[in-house]
Amino acid sequence: MSGHFQASTITTAQGVLNGQSKFQKQINSLSSAHVVEQNSINDQFAIRAEADKKIAAQEAAKKAAEQKKAEEAKQAAEAKAEAQRAADQRAADQRAAQVRPTSYQVNSAASSGSYGVTGNASKEWIKSIESGGNPNAANGQYQGLFQMGSQAAASYGGYSGSAADRYVAARYGSWEAAAEHHRIYGWY
Repeated sequence: MSGHFQASTITTAQGVLNGQSKFQKQINSLSSAHVVEQNSINDQFAIRAEADKKIAAQEAAKKAAEQKKAEEAKQAAEAKAEAQRAADQRAADQRAAQVRPTSYQVNSAASSGSYGVTGNASKEWIKSIESGGNPNAANGQYQGLFQMGSQAAASYGGYSGSAADRYVAARYGSWEAAAEHHRIYGWY
């Protein structure tokens, strides 16, 4: 029986070896499949990561372009506003500098009509506009022929014509300049 037992043991051992070999082949096959699958997953992650990098780069470029465009628009708006302010200032300066020939009514028994306001005529014109030639004229805090305020009257010696001369000389330099100021602003 020992021969039979040996043959049977060899056959069983060969069967076990064959089974292990088959099992090892299956394990190797599954391991290879797992490696292929893992490589495929890794490839997919790498592809997705690359795509995410491209998308992030595109979004960053788009954001930078939008910021640049917004900054350029802001600078253009500021430049336009500055140009408008400069144009408005030039227009105001031109209006202030313009000499407007105007006809003035003089309240005097001797004459009325239009004339160029110069020298003593400028003083007379302001007096006629401010008080109508009435030395007792009063308009709120202003009084006299030249409608001077109490502070100006105190500083320049009263409400007389000579006090008005000192006031005009100090403030405008001449009656002509005072008349021009009055034509532009409606007061002197």
